[in-house]
Amino acid sequence: MKHHSFSVIHYCVLLGVACAAAVLTGALLVGDSMRGSLRNLTLDRLGSVDTVLFAPNFIDYHSDTTSAKSGRPVIYLQGSAEYNGNISGTQILAGVTVPASWDASFIVNQALADKLQLKDGGELSLRLLSPQSIPPESSFGKKDNLIRTKIMVDTVITNRGIGRFSLKADQQAEPLLIVPLDWLQTRLEVGDKINAVFYKEPPVMSAVKPTLNDLGINVNGQYITSKRMLFTDEQADVIKSGAGCVGGLLYLATSIKAVKNGHEMPYSTLFAVDNDELRITNNEITLNQWAADDLQVQPGDEIELTWFSPDNVNETKQQKFILAKIVPNDTFTNDVVPDVKGFTDEKSIADWDPPFPFDAKKIRKVDEDYWDKYRAAPKAFVDLETGQKLWGSRFGKVSTFIIANHELQIADEDYAAFNLNFVPVKQLGLAASQGTTPFSVLFLCFSFFIIASALMLVAMLFRLSIEMQAKNIGIRLACGWTPL
Repeated sequence: MKHHSFSVIHYCVLLGVACAAAVLTGALLVGDSMRGSLRNLTLDRLGSVDTVLFAPNFIDYHSDTTSAKSGRPVIYLQGSAEYNGNISGTQILAGVTVPASWDASFIVNQALADKLQLKDGGELSLRLLSPQSIPPESSFGKKDNLIRTKIMVDTVITNRGIGRFSLKADQQAEPLLIVPLDWLQTRLEVGDKINAVFYKEPPVMSAVKPTLNDLGINVNGQYITSKRMLFTDEQADVIKSGAGCVGGLLYLATSIKAVKNGHEMPYSTLFAVDNDELRITNNEITLNQWAADDLQVQPGDEIELTWFSPDNVNETKQQKFILAKIVPNDTFTNDVVPDVKGFTDEKSIADWDPPFPFDAKKIRKVDEDYWDKYRAAPKAFVDLETGQKLWGSRFGKVSTFIIANHELQIADEDYAAFNLNFVPVKQLGLAASQGTTPFSVLFLCFSFFIIASALMLVAMLFRLSIEMQAKNIGIRLACGWTPL
């Protein structure tokens, strides 16, 4: 009977230890399972996409398509969709391959369908941002550049595989709309261009073969301008190191006025530049011959400039300068002026459709004559330091570079300055799935009281075992038994 009691209590201790071990192991397994689930969701979300090349503009894709590391050119945008008064932001993806069995062109995932309360065959209203290189927040950027169109949804797919696709490091299924590439290119009026490339393997920049145009750089003879209107400070440093050049900043004066006689020219371009021929100091201005004749001024006269603030086009500023010199009309041509849609591409000044306040009634015949002959060539010049102080902004302080007998070269490592770079989305996604929180430790903490209770149970069972065998052990010790 005693032997039986001895065996039963030890079985109880063994079961208590097993319970404690099971609780501890379970907490660790749940943590590892959570990490594994997040990893699987990331792999499902990205599919075969390892790396993404993001372009600053819509670009031509020049990669060697015979290479094993060639990518898939796509268009990836953010937009919004509306159905029966329900509106949702959504990813818009074009250029990916979908199963032929779907027999569908316009596809939404379940996440978008749920937000819009959409069924198969519904008509969606889409809103997309029209592609423009100039930031809409800047003075020359279009503020209302929405493209509106409608589509008929062919099918709704589950939030699995491509239906879960997202470049956002989030485990929630993001709304997604898949459309044909040529259809989207037509709506955006970008020709055959794309704005992203998906790679199955990490590529190298040399395989992409970006052109200066892809980087948002226009080269016209000795002048280098930006599609963004302004070069960022980082971009300006890269260009200076890649070619011997002089920087300049172009801006628009709403008025150039001669103080002595009140003669005034509306809407004239200004150019801030350090030039040996001009030799301007910080309180001086130089006019070309056309402007000087129009204002009927001579060197030494006072000139008043009025312009809209670079940060707020509804705010105007003024400053007076002393006319230092009069230079020929062809000192700087229209080539120094960056392309601005609705401004530099118009046949006449009266046709301007600029993003800033514009009064066409102020335009005179002489102004149109100048436009016909010289286009947007600058009429007035100040030194670069003064111009950057007055007209520089957070978007940049240089609009034009002047090079002499040099070819601009951009090194591979400098492409990132122009927002052309590879993003290892899979690597970043897997790193995010690991998180900064050790899930095993987290679930151990959540199970603390259960683990503590199991350990206390083991301790109590062990103590009970000892107490039940105390008399038996005492007899054995009295008989000369020696514990090992």
